[in-house]
Amino acid sequence: MFRVSRCAVQDALLKIHMNWAQELCIILFVWMAKFGAAYGVRQGIHVGVDVLVNRLAPANRRIMTIVALSAGVLFTSIVAILGARMVWENGLAYTALTTLGMDTGSHYEG
Repeated sequence: MFRVSRCAVQDALLKIHMNWAQELCIILFVWMAKFGAAYGVRQGIHVGVDVLVNRLAPANRRIMTIVALSAGVLFTSIVAILGARMVWENGLAYTALTTLGMDTGSHYEG
């Protein structure tokens, strides 16, 4: 009968580097919140937006919606650019260059 010790299984699992899993969970949670808020606005069930928008005249509702969506796109773009730059500077550049067999230069392992 084949028997694997508990230590061997634990050692094998610890060799799998899952450092990225927490970051992935945080990123997915943020995107889930953004899509949930967008869905709420689209369905007309987002409380904070309903109170303000419903008090406006129909002509102004369209303008306010365009301004709000544009602000959301701008905010998301800025956060995405800053986040991508931070990830690149904190280890992704080192990993990419090392994987490609290139000199890492001043980049450090995150």
